Amino acid sequence: MVESPSLLGRRRLRCARIARILIRGAGAAALGARLTAEETEPMKVNMRKTSDNTLRLECVANEKEVGHVLDMASWAFAEANGVQPQPGKTVGQCCQEQLGIKNLDSLVEKDAVELLPPFALDEKEIIPAWPPKPIIDGALKRGDSFRFVINVTTKPEYELTSYNPITIDVPPFRFDDSVVEAQLNQMVQGFPQFETADPKPLEMGDNCLIALKCFEDGEELKNLTTESRSYKLGVGYMPPSFDEGLLGMQPGDEKEFTFKAPGVDAEGKPTENDVQAQVRIIEIQKPVAPEPNDEWVSMNFPMYSSLQALKDDMTLTMSMQARREYDQQVEGMAIAEAAKRFTGKISDEMYERTREAIIQNLQQEVAQQGMSWEQFMQQNGGEQQMGMMLMLQTREMLVQGFTLDAIYRHEKLKIGDNDLLKACNTMNPGADPRQTLARFKDGGRMFALRETAQRMKAAQWLVSTGTINPLGDPTAAVVSPTAQEVADALKESDISLH
Repeated sequence: MVESPSLLGRRRLRCARIARILIRGAGAAALGARLTAEETEPMKVNMRKTSDNTLRLECVANEKEVGHVLDMASWAFAEANGVQPQPGKTVGQCCQEQLGIKNLDSLVEKDAVELLPPFALDEKEIIPAWPPKPIIDGALKRGDSFRFVINVTTKPEYELTSYNPITIDVPPFRFDDSVVEAQLNQMVQGFPQFETADPKPLEMGDNCLIALKCFEDGEELKNLTTESRSYKLGVGYMPPSFDEGLLGMQPGDEKEFTFKAPGVDAEGKPTENDVQAQVRIIEIQKPVAPEPNDEWVSMNFPMYSSLQALKDDMTLTMSMQARREYDQQVEGMAIAEAAKRFTGKISDEMYERTREAIIQNLQQEVAQQGMSWEQFMQQNGGEQQMGMMLMLQTREMLVQGFTLDAIYRHEKLKIGDNDLLKACNTMNPGADPRQTLARFKDGGRMFALRETAQRMKAAQWLVSTGTINPLGDPTAAVVSPTAQEVADALKESDISLH
C-alpha cells in the first residue's frame, strides 16, 4: 500500500524524531556530569550469571576511582549552583568560600555512588536493559576503596521475520531558494542604518545618537567614551541604571549622573561599581533597513566579494543542512519500515523503565525552557492524552531500537574508531568528537556509545541496501549542483582519529 505524500510528510517528521531518540540507546541519556580528563584504572569486577538475562557484579572501586567519582559529583553540584572556579583552588574550597559548605564530599556522596556502576559495566562490556542501581554497605570516603554490588538485567535479543532489504516511498528532496532570501532579509534587519527622527523626550526602546564619557574613581574609561555613537535604550547594551539616566533627555541636552556597573572584586566575587557618566544627546534616530547590495556586503561581511557570493554561500550551507535533515527523515522511515518485521514480547518492566527514562528526559527539557511539567502536559492535551502518547512512543522506541540491534547482529556488522566518533557527533553535535569520546571513556560510559554506534551502523545499512522511491517527480528537487555535490561528499566522508 502506497501512502499519500501528505501522510508521508507527517509520518517522516515523527519517524525522524523517534530515530534520533532510539539511536542514542538506553544508557546515553545519563551522561551529564562535568568530567575531568583524568584516567582511571580498571575496576575490579567479579561477575556471575544468576539467570538467563541477569548478572550479579561484585565490584571494588579503588581509591583513585572513588576520588574520581566524588570529583565528578562535586563539579556537577558546583556547576548546578553557580559556583565559580578559582585558580589554584579545589572545587571543595570554592564551594566552601562561595556557598559556606564545609564537607562537600558528604553532600554529594549519594550522587557519586550512582556514578560507579557504569565503570563496572564498561569493564565487562555489558549493555544493560536499563541502568542498574548499586547495592552498598558502607560510606564512600575519599582515600578508601569502596565495595558495591549491582544486579544487571542484560539487554534482550530479538529477531525479525525477514532481513531482506526494505522498500519505502518517500517525498522527494526539495530545497526552496526563497528561504535564502528570507534569511538574508533577517540579516539585513540586524544591520540597520539610522536616519534622524523628530526631536522628543527619550523613552525605553528609542534610538538616539549620543556623545559619552565615563569615569570610575576619577579615571576615564576609554572603552565607554565616544564622540558619536548610536544607542538603543532598554535592550541591555548598558546597565539598566544607565538607561534610566537617559530617560526624558532630548537632542541638545547634557547631563551628568552615576550608574551601577557590574564588576569583580579581588577575590573574584561579583560586585557593582559606581561609574560617572557625562552624556550629550545629539539626535533622536529611527532605524531603516538598508538595501542589500555589494556595498552593504563589503561593509558588514568583508570576507565576501559581492552580494551574489554571500547568497551562494548561504544557499550552499542551508541546502546542505536541509539535505542532512531530509536524510535523517528518510532514515527514520526506513527504521519504521524494518520494525514491522519485529517479533517477540517486550517485558512490562522494560516498558516501565523506558517510559520513566523518557519522562525524566522530557522533564529536564521542559524545566530548561522555564515551563512546569503540569503546563507542558496541559499544552499536550492533558494527563490522559499525554500518557497515551508516551505509551505509544515508548513501544515505538523500544521496537525500533531492538530492530536495529537485530540487524546489526544478523548482518555481522562491525564498528571501528570512526563509527564511535560519528556517534559522538550525533550525541553531542557541534562539539569536538574527540573530546566527547574522552568524556565517555572518562565517565565509564563507552557501553552506551558503542550501542549508539552499532545502531547507527545498522540504520545506515538499512538505507544503503534498501530501495528508496521518491514520490512524484524526483527532478522537482531544487538544489544547486555544487550544494548537492558537497552534501553527497559529506555523507560519504569519514572521520579519522589520527
